[in-house]
Amino acid sequence: EREFTARHLLSFLSDQPSRLSILSQECKEDLQIIMNVTVNATAYPGFLKSALLPMLDSIGKMGPGILRGHIYFAGHFSECKAVDYVVKDRDRHFRGDYFRVDIDPFLRPTTSNGSCNVVLPFQGGIEMFWELGFCLPDSCTSAELQKLFRPEGGASNPVCKFTKPGDITPDLDAGFYITLFIMGIIAGICVISGFVDFYFSERLKDSPISKSLGWQLLMSCSLYSNISSIFDVSESTKSGQISPIHCIRFFSMVWVLLSHLFSNYLAVVANPVDIMSIARDLTSEVITNGFFCVDSFFFMSGVLLTFLWFKIYQRQPRETMSIYGWIMFYVHRVLRSTWWVELLYLHNYV
Repeated sequence: EREFTARHLLSFLSDQPSRLSILSQECKEDLQIIMNVTVNATAYPGFLKSALLPMLDSIGKMGPGILRGHIYFAGHFSECKAVDYVVKDRDRHFRGDYFRVDIDPFLRPTTSNGSCNVVLPFQGGIEMFWELGFCLPDSCTSAELQKLFRPEGGASNPVCKFTKPGDITPDLDAGFYITLFIMGIIAGICVISGFVDFYFSERLKDSPISKSLGWQLLMSCSLYSNISSIFDVSESTKSGQISPIHCIRFFSMVWVLLSHLFSNYLAVVANPVDIMSIARDLTSEVITNGFFCVDSFFFMSGVLLTFLWFKIYQRQPRETMSIYGWIMFYVHRVLRSTWWVELLYLHNYV
């Protein structure tokens, strides 16, 4: 029986203690505490019970369901993060932190050709690893542990990659704060205009200010009026609208959310092979055909575009069919379809 456990990780450290010199001083000290306690449990009183045992217990262990696609053994994140040991004669505590370790699926050492390079032929290629949750000192970074267990030229262990949960979180750059600032201004305008609308629109409806362009622009952002309009189902609001569009939009949004939920679920479920069997169940067609849920939005876009175009054509047939009218029609559609690309470009540029 072949597997990779914490014992193999500690054994690698014990066999090559000189490699600890590449680590930061804090990480090196904490790993040496673990190594010393594994040799002499009394070296650090209470460490074995309050720190090392919870760390070992929180590590993911290879379990059942492997033939059903179970390759991710997460361990216990909270138990690992709860480790907090006071080291005698040292100001800094020993604390645990959660790491995810990717292991070669055939447990080949990284010195072997083809190690850490198994790709499944799905969706352009998906890398395959055993994924184990490991609890190690929080003073260590995933980058230095990667250097330790997978140095250049490879090592005698099958460790391919170390990652922390926060490693893939991008840093907050200037573009993030500019976007947040702009969205905050928009939200603030909506709240303020809603407040003004709720308390003053009735009092000012007969005054000249209510007819001004500035007032109309402010009221168009009113959170109060817009929410009221969205949830108003009276017949008086349906004039000039295609009522079934709202029903199609609602069910399409639910369909999109349901499909995304199940697609993300496949990434963490313990038996993905069994999940695939739902394709043979007629009641699950709404999930397995979730790729088509966006098509209804294309349909609604086309219907609304045609509906509005004919309304304009009914009022202004000559202008609508002119060369200038068609040019502006396409210019308007391009701008409506690509505004998010321009915002994305601005975010990346800033």
